[in-house]
Amino acid sequence: MTLNLSIPIILPPSVSQGFLGNLLWTQAPYFAATFILLVICAFPLLKTQSNVLLLNPKKSIFDFLHIGPKKSFFTEADGIIKRWLSGNPVKAARINTWDGEVILVPPHMVHEVKNERRLSLSLWLRKAFHAHLPGFEGFQEGGYHHDILKSTCNNQLNKNLAKFTQPLTDEARTAVSDIFTEQTEQTPNIVARCVARVFLGEEFARNPDWIRITRDYTLAGVPVGFLLRLWPVSWRPVVQWLIPGMSKLRKMMAEARQIVEPAVEKRNKQKAAGKTGFSDSLEWFDESARGKEYDHTGVQVFLSVAAIHTSTDLVCSTLVRLAQNPEILAPLRQEIATVLDESGWEKSSLQMMKLLDSVVKESQRMKPVAIGSFWFPAHDSSKDSTIAIPSYRMWDSEFYGNPEKWDGYRFCKMREEPGHENQHQLATISVDHFGFGYGRQPCPGRFYAADLVKTILIHIVMKLPPGLVKTHLRHPT
Repeated sequence: MTLNLSIPIILPPSVSQGFLGNLLWTQAPYFAATFILLVICAFPLLKTQSNVLLLNPKKSIFDFLHIGPKKSFFTEADGIIKRWLSGNPVKAARINTWDGEVILVPPHMVHEVKNERRLSLSLWLRKAFHAHLPGFEGFQEGGYHHDILKSTCNNQLNKNLAKFTQPLTDEARTAVSDIFTEQTEQTPNIVARCVARVFLGEEFARNPDWIRITRDYTLAGVPVGFLLRLWPVSWRPVVQWLIPGMSKLRKMMAEARQIVEPAVEKRNKQKAAGKTGFSDSLEWFDESARGKEYDHTGVQVFLSVAAIHTSTDLVCSTLVRLAQNPEILAPLRQEIATVLDESGWEKSSLQMMKLLDSVVKESQRMKPVAIGSFWFPAHDSSKDSTIAIPSYRMWDSEFYGNPEKWDGYRFCKMREEPGHENQHQLATISVDHFGFGYGRQPCPGRFYAADLVKTILIHIVMKLPPGLVKTHLRHPT
């Protein structure tokens, strides 16, 4: 008997409903995945097309996560931006970065952008450092309470710098002696110890767990943050639980709380008992907050890691240049010895060392911590955009003679020009040197950073014989 295909096969309602229900249930994950894939594919088509040149577009329509452009930015950003500036010095451009698209504003527009109040550094910090995710509290406070941090640096830290010169040099001397020895297993923590000594006192500077956390937190957070940026923002709260390294970051924050919270509790009890006269970052933040709630541990970690890693970068960059230009070591040592013999360890002594100041500033000019400044997301018309001004005026022959050559005397000579005696110092911000930013929101801790870096370098340069500077560069600071 053959089957008559013209007769429809009708199943009883109970059977058909059960079959379809089971089919939908078992296939639901596939339907969901297909829907998400379609949304991802369609999203770029829904975005408003821009007529501004995109410097590193994706090469495949199937590169939904923009892996290619992010990789090119990570490995070739300097060359990409240089080529753009050489061919289009007055035009804006777009570039895909590790955290989305950025609008590059040509350097000649710096004056138009520097005082733009619609731009915010704190909003960019929230976005760039995943401020909404657990484990990133050490970056989070910089985004949500940037006003407290800025006030703390401007009103407490900077005004008390003279008081910290002696503690800073004491810690630097001890740390350098501990680390630059024949024992290569010594932990590299000079900057971390000096930062802890100034911000939180000798107890924190001698706490190996606090030094380890503040030294390693950024090193752990940066690669994890990079992996998160490969995914759409809406996916990151879920993806974070699957990324290796996130648990370590959360553990480090938990450890930090076990150190900071007892110190805060102890301080509160001391105040309740009538004790006064505290001068450290625990006190400074409370004064700046004026009763506003904030995460005590988060701000301490943020302040520490912000100071440690930028200062470490500058110390290392300067040491590299000294090793490459050993002829400057003798006059540099002579200046240091002369000033210290005449004035001792005072804040004013650091300001008298003009050659040291020039050496560090020139090293920063050649290798700033970032190739762009003003990385701010706009509030309204360019919502969710990020604005950047490249730092390429720092290598422009219009401002610097022979700009590709390191010249330790460069800024000394510039300060010898009439009317420029107090300009071109390390902590000075200017239109042609973005080492500490520019405009309304430069680095508020740059004066402390300048003293910190110079103090550490003095002890290294004066302790090591000239021929050993290069040898000891294998020990990071």
